[in-house]
Amino acid sequence: MAEDKILRKLSEMETNLSKMEENTNKRFSLIDKELSNMKTSMIHVEGEVSEMKTSMGQLEGEVSEMKTSMGQLEGEVSEVKTSMIHVEGEVSEMKTSMGHMEGELSDIKASTKRIEENVSEDVVTILKVMDRKMEKRDSDTVVLNNRLFKVESTVERLLDQQNSL
Repeated sequence: MAEDKILRKLSEMETNLSKMEENTNKRFSLIDKELSNMKTSMIHVEGEVSEMKTSMGQLEGEVSEMKTSMGQLEGEVSEVKTSMIHVEGEVSEMKTSMGHMEGELSDIKASTKRIEENVSEDVVTILKVMDRKMEKRDSDTVVLNNRLFKVESTVERLLDQQNSL
């Protein structure tokens, strides 16, 4: 009986071992399947990581280009600032020149006004002087005309006398 009990126990153990082997095989099969799925996922993830590296490289290139462009833009902005400072200086000089010109124009206007006011007085004075000189000349002319008339008369008379002789 003890032997039967041992044999039964051994048979039960063998059945349990067989079930355990079957369960272990199922579990290993599931683990293999999961590992295969994980491997596929890893390959997919590696592909995405590779794509991300490529994209990252492109982004780095674009960032580098942007840095270069920014450097050029900063240079151009600096040139524009320098030009603006130069233009502001020229505008300031022009304003100063305009101020001087406005002062000179004001002086010219004042001189012109004085001249215009004094011109009529000067013209009247000149005309008076000329009139006095003309009066003197007129009297001189009258005297000369009288003398000339006398001379002509005398010459005519003498000519008449000579012709009569």
